[in-house]
Amino acid sequence: MRLLRRERLRCRLGEAGNGVFRLKMLPQNQNDERYLRLRLARVVGDFLSRYLLESRTAGLLRHRGYSGTRIAEVVKKRLAQEQALLSPVAAAVGQVVREYVKEANWVDLQGLLHFRLRQIDPLVNQIVWQVADDILFEEEWREFISYLRSFRRRRLNGNRSVHCLNTAAGSFLLCDGRGQALKTIPVPPSNVWDYEDLLIGSLLEMGAVKVTFHRYTPSPPATKILHAVFRVRLCSGCRFCRGKRSK
Repeated sequence: MRLLRRERLRCRLGEAGNGVFRLKMLPQNQNDERYLRLRLARVVGDFLSRYLLESRTAGLLRHRGYSGTRIAEVVKKRLAQEQALLSPVAAAVGQVVREYVKEANWVDLQGLLHFRLRQIDPLVNQIVWQVADDILFEEEWREFISYLRSFRRRRLNGNRSVHCLNTAAGSFLLCDGRGQALKTIPVPPSNVWDYEDLLIGSLLEMGAVKVTFHRYTPSPPATKILHAVFRVRLCSGCRFCRGKRSK
């Protein structure tokens, strides 16, 4: 109503009972009536898109057994806060409502929600499960990192500061701060074992806290784990870097 009145359209809202509301307007011309329909479609579409997402989300989560869990609360909160997630639903709902309002002089919200908007359910399902899967992945990631940190802390009597040098042969040479060799990780004979996985496992076994890489930049997946578990530094030039590359 405020939006309509800002446009200097003469209108008022009255209740007819049983959940029916009447919008009375005195249009001065056909353009005013057309504008009123467009504005109503926008308001009704925005309301229905939010309500549709909330109601369908509750049903989907209940069906999967997530109802009342922390996962359900986080999913609902994220859907409510991130407008980008609502945009595809709002666009689809808006299209249905605009086509409906072109011909009808009244809007049945229940009818739209339970019948005409059923065609949007696959889109809503996709958005809800995408958010739920992202949250479950984040939970699993936190548990995984927590386990690695706990494993590392149980070996605190090891070498807290480890230097990692990439050799000419492609293997890793792990040294202490004095340059004393601690371990060599050879290049695997096949791709069955990723050598970066072997490197991370060795650092955990050593109880390393700080890791300095020389002449080597870890891959993005390895970098994500390394930064989550250790204090990582990429050296840009030191006595290790300037020395001859180990063979």
